[in-house]
Amino acid sequence: MENEDRLLKRLAGTWRSGYQWYTQFWCAFYGGEPAAKAAEIAALEHAYQNSPDTIKRTP
Repeated sequence: MENEDRLLKRLAGTWRSGYQWYTQFWCAFYGGEPAAKAAEIAALEHAYQNSPDTIKRTP
């Protein structure tokens, strides 16, 4: 029974690591532009909140 558990554990680990690599590859391949755009938007929001005119804009 222990050998079966080890085999299933090894197969599950191999599948999980392969799927993780596959997912990271495609996210890096297709996710570069949206991630850069999100970083740009976050930087603009940060600059907007920290600008000297912020007090005038708050309700």
